[in-house]
Amino acid sequence: MVEFPHYDPILLAISGHSSINEQHLHSVSQLSVPKNGVMYINVNRRLYIIPPGMAIFIPANTLHGMQKAGSGGGMESIYFETRYSQQLPWKPVVLGLSSLAITVISKICKLYTKGSISDRVDRLLSVLVDEINDSSMLNYSLPIPEEHRLAKLYQIFCKSNEYYPSLKEAASQVNVSPRTLERLFQREFGISFSLWKQRFIFVRALELLQRYKRVTDVAYQLGYNSDSAFITMFKKMSGGQTPTQFLFSKE
Repeated sequence: MVEFPHYDPILLAISGHSSINEQHLHSVSQLSVPKNGVMYINVNRRLYIIPPGMAIFIPANTLHGMQKAGSGGGMESIYFETRYSQQLPWKPVVLGLSSLAITVISKICKLYTKGSISDRVDRLLSVLVDEINDSSMLNYSLPIPEEHRLAKLYQIFCKSNEYYPSLKEAASQVNVSPRTLERLFQREFGISFSLWKQRFIFVRALELLQRYKRVTDVAYQLGYNSDSAFITMFKKMSGGQTPTQFLFSKE
């Protein structure tokens, strides 16, 4: 783990490729937006997926690191000075951003690259904080297991493309009984294997929707026999949003 030195309470804004993959923390809050494709960040043992049009907010002193980025790999990040801490989320969240918020983030990053930390930036930052507080907070995250058998199963899921094992099959692959596997998931996450599996497939679906753009193609890639079954799962995990609505909201 890398621990960054304490920052002075000033605003920093960065636009470009992420070069920090190792888990690290710093003393300022961070808001990051993908510029190209989908961005994955590991925060406190949870994998967060951030599609275009969304952002992840990471509070100060929170362990995190880039796990994977889309084809372009770029992102825009703003690090907030400490005077904004009471106005920002207290925990890591994925935010559905307005078009205004996206524009303001890009403008702040461009101004910073020109070395301009000015009253104009302060005004833009106030607008951005208001937009963050008005944004929808989305549960686009997946808990990553530490227990060695669950960690092995997580790797199996990550390598799968079209088929994800049932409880019985998953238990066999890590040499435990189905009952023991359920108990391990309850002990580590407080949720069932079935719910964790749904969350994993939902996270994968978000990435594939960005790649293929067609619900039928994504449903097929995830092993669904029909679009309707995939749409039912997606609506359940997204709070009622359909895959098509998700795609249109990111255009």
